[in-house]
This record gives sequence, structure tokens and C-alpha cells, in this order.
Amino acid sequence: HVAPAATGRSFEMQTPALNLGVRGTDFRAQVDAGGLATRLEVLQGRVTALSSAGTVPVDAGLGTLARIGQAMSPLLPLAAAPLLSAVPRRLERVPLHFSWPVVTGAQGYRAQVLLATSADHLLLDGRFTEPRAKWADLPDGHYTLRVRTVDPQGLEGHDAVASFELKARPDPPLVSMPPASGTVV
Repeated sequence: HVAPAATGRSFEMQTPALNLGVRGTDFRAQVDAGGLATRLEVLQGRVTALSSAGTVPVDAGLGTLARIGQAMSPLLPLAAAPLLSAVPRRLERVPLHFSWPVVTGAQGYRAQVLLATSADHLLLDGRFTEPRAKWADLPDGHYTLRVRTVDPQGLEGHDAVASFELKARPDPPLVSMPPASGTVV
């Protein structure tokens, strides 16, 4: 259970393994299903992390993992964003397929599709072991693909984003050819 509490101009988040104090920053915090571990990734600004071992400032570009009853992991640099330059800007068929180059040291990837008009409107979300994502369907429209690397500690790195349009309806016609010795009348 995460219990956020606004305190004046700052924001506090308490998890079973770590308490976080935040002011004017952009960060991600994730508590595992059992509540035994908390992951923190700071994208912009600074987060003050308080564990049983003491208080640690975590600056932008760094992350950490805290487990109940253990010392907080050393601060680790967040992985670089994957390159999405090869992602097609227009898709005309479903299911959706995206791929990107392997990021050295990656344990996996998190890929998300958001509505293009709202960076907070998450439509699809998945974790993948290979540098590719596949989803069954989505209505035609304009979207944003967001991908980040997951390191061996489970920390997620910097975001890579690419805009794309899905125009899969009506289905484009299939190309058909006569057999090698056939003729078209």
C-alpha cells in the first residue's frame, strides 16, 4: 500500500521499504506485488529516500532498489532510452508490431501506447524480454509509443518516444497474382 501525503510544497510517499520526499520533480516509484521491494527512478529533480539505513538524496538520472530488512542498493544510473528511429510512423495492419535495436545490458523492456493528445492517457502497457512489442488491436488514430529499458535490478530507464498513426480500416486489399503460367483476362 502506498500512502501519498501532501506536506506544504512537497509530496511524501510511504511504502513498506522506503519513504520518499519529493519537491518539483519527475519520478517513478514501483512497489512489488508483495510489498517487499520498492524501486525508485528519478527523471528530473531530486527525491529524498528514507530507508532503515538513513536518508539518501536521489538525483535525476539515478535509481535505486530498496527491500524490507536490507540496505538500499547503491544509486545506479538509469539506462539510456532505446532508439526508436526504425519504428514505422504509419501502420496499416493489426496486430500491432514494433521493434527496436537491442540495448546492451537490458533485462527487458517496458513498452506503452498512449493517446497522442494526452501523455497521461495510457492505452496499452507491457513488459517484454525481447526488443519488440506486439498487441492485438487498437482503433485507428494517432498514438505515441513509449519504450524504456529494464535493467537487471528491475529499474526502468529513460523514455524513448515515437509518434505513429494506425490506419488499418478498412483492410487494405491483398495483392493477388495469376499463377506463373496463368493469364489475366
